[in-house]
Amino acid sequence: MIPVDLPKILIIVPCYNEESRLDGKQFVNCKHQNIHFLFADDGSSDGTRPLLTKTAAESPDTLSTFFAEKNSGKGGVIRLAYLDFIKKNPLHSYDWIGFLDADLATPIYEIGNMIKYVDTFYSLPDTHAIFASRIYRLGSKIVRNPKRHYFGRLFATIISKILKVKTYDSQCGAKLFRSGLCPLIFDEEFISSWIFDIEIILRSKGKANTFVEYPLKVWTDIEGSKVKIFNEAPRILKDIFNIWKKYIK
Repeated sequence: MIPVDLPKILIIVPCYNEESRLDGKQFVNCKHQNIHFLFADDGSSDGTRPLLTKTAAESPDTLSTFFAEKNSGKGGVIRLAYLDFIKKNPLHSYDWIGFLDADLATPIYEIGNMIKYVDTFYSLPDTHAIFASRIYRLGSKIVRNPKRHYFGRLFATIISKILKVKTYDSQCGAKLFRSGLCPLIFDEEFISSWIFDIEIILRSKGKANTFVEYPLKVWTDIEGSKVKIFNEAPRILKDIFNIWKKYIK
């Protein structure tokens, strides 16, 4: 259940060939007056675009669409969708702007839990970003592919040593940012479209008070991810090097 008294939140949902995985009804049925979902299609070649159009039409007050002209990767389409939405809706004010994976590995109701967690354990006005984190603990239900999990632990170690970014789980696809931080985050193109989350942290260093990791209650690995971790390893290492050259060197 999502609390009624949430601040206003814009959630960008990046989509690339998600026709078989997108459960549009979950987004339609949410219908929370303070949550708006923006489906951002990244140049899909299957039936994703008509599916998003149909889904958004079922709840136009809480759902909308953005269609990129060509594929630019997750980070790229999130950035483009944000810039386009703000340009077209200059009078809309949102307290938080974030993104959520289309497969809903992170359930929609966790958006409310992220806000409640920070409001309870931190000073909410001083918190500029909330990162969902897939930490298994008693009382949680975190279902992950073992190989991807171990690769994630290796990745976290590498970025901690090389890029000086100390997070448990920078790559979970559910994040919220104070709206005032978003121009700093999204105005410039990302070096990497897949580990752009690291760039967000580095861009914000010294300019934001607190980044908080929220331990998810539920996260389920959904088959069909477009990121083939081991195939992409060389490109990820190259991106890490290029990020290091820009932000650390």
